[in-house]
Amino acid sequence: MIEDVIASVFHKRGGDGDFEWMIRQNIHNSDLFIFNDNEYHCGTSVKGGGSASVRPYNIYGYIGKKLDRPMAHGIPTGTFRGYTNLAEGKAAIDASIAELRQLIKKYDYINVYFPADNTGILGSGIFDVPLNVRLYITKELRNLL
Repeated sequence: MIEDVIASVFHKRGGDGDFEWMIRQNIHNSDLFIFNDNEYHCGTSVKGGGSASVRPYNIYGYIGKKLDRPMAHGIPTGTFRGYTNLAEGKAAIDASIAELRQLIKKYDYINVYFPADNTGILGSGIFDVPLNVRLYITKELRNLL
């Protein structure tokens, strides 16, 4: 069972909030990093931009990285652009949250990190994601505890 769900704000490369850097630090070997995914790349391990830079560490790529568990999981926030409203993406988001719950049940993670803005809700840097979508995902992530 996870101990905490942590909102992590990106400030600069090579420090806390930079998931691509954090995921390579030994202190995070038992942590899971949530990234903003898109429906087109869900189901792949293709490196993306922003928080999706850790996509190669997901369920589709972790074995190639010689890891004993996935260290990243994507939650879709859009297709080729951000969802325009929650109804557009709710089914895909809910399916991803269900997959996340299965990962947590199967592996012994300590913390779950998600990309956040300065207010502690899911951040979005590449896609313009409506506030209600970001709030919904944040609520679902907090409910993992």
